[in-house]
Amino acid sequence: MLEISVLGQVDVSLDGRPVAVGTPKQQAVLALLALRNGQPVAVDSLVDDLWPLRPPASALANIQSYASHVRRIAGAARLVRRGTTYTLTLAEHELDLARFNRARRAAEVARAADDVAAELRHLDTAAGLWRGSVADGFRHGPVTAALCQIISDDYQAVVERMAELHLRAGAAPAAARLLRTHVRLHPLRESAYVLLMRALRASGDNAEALAMHDLASSNLAAQLGIRPGPQLQGLRALILNESRA
Repeated sequence: MLEISVLGQVDVSLDGRPVAVGTPKQQAVLALLALRNGQPVAVDSLVDDLWPLRPPASALANIQSYASHVRRIAGAARLVRRGTTYTLTLAEHELDLARFNRARRAAEVARAADDVAAELRHLDTAAGLWRGSVADGFRHGPVTAALCQIISDDYQAVVERMAELHLRAGAAPAAARLLRTHVRLHPLRESAYVLLMRALRASGDNAEALAMHDLASSNLAAQLGIRPGPQLQGLRALILNESRA
């Protein structure tokens, strides 16, 4: 059975045995085709992604070679060339990203039905598939970088929704544990700091909640040159008033 993983380092296995994914550019082609699973990817997009500044004269020939490598890995039936496009089609059990998206969709269905237990179960399944930065291990071109950012945003929303559900259920310590790791990995995500401050406040740790506000302020100022938004500021003011009471 073939399995391709892109939610972390790009890995390939066949019948449980690892398969060499090749050079960084071979990995890049495999990753972009897998990220666009079932959708055609233009040869021009592959060229732009691999050589965003100045493609070599051999770019098209190189793309054909890299695509042949993917075909050897995935099988001829899964990678189809039509005109100037390549389409890699993988089943859900063959691609971790497909399973991640399936779990997210199931969580959305459960949320619409107000089935909190089912929603949390599906979110936990989605989060459990994550192994690190999307398509890690090589330098991303602009097309791959944009796709990876979208997927990363989806994952961050999954984690924050899980934390929110824990908070609603009165499990503030569980939410705080989840969010401490989350803000360390995504130090500019204001919504995560808001949830973490709420979780710490609900756990009775106002001092750490205020420390998280200070950390958010420092990170936002240093890396983006901005101040915390109204939610963070308002939560800080609320906690300070409670501490003075």
